[in-house]
Amino acid sequence: MRYQCLDYALDKVHDDGGGVVFVRSTHWCIPHVQHLSRAGVLTHFVPYRELDQAWTAPMGFEGEVVTGDPDAQRRAPMHPICTGIGVLILAVFGLSWYVRRTVGRVLRGLP
Repeated sequence: MRYQCLDYALDKVHDDGGGVVFVRSTHWCIPHVQHLSRAGVLTHFVPYRELDQAWTAPMGFEGEVVTGDPDAQRRAPMHPICTGIGVLILAVFGLSWYVRRTVGRVLRGLP
């Protein structure tokens, strides 16, 4: 199954609570989304290997959940233009997540 960091973080917030943390991706200038649990544990979904083309990440990738942020020291500040582009990308894919999750619940007969 192809997944992405935003899907993972939103699923965790919806199912377990906590919040989302937006940081600059280590591979390009848009945001990477992490989940911060109520207990303060930071997790995020990352690819098994570096993607050949980082811009394809919002479409989903094969990956794993990592605890903590080993790349925190490598993350540069996000440029304002990249922040704007990232907000648009996150809005589109966040809405997509909401629609997929809602349709899935309706099809399964859940309230």
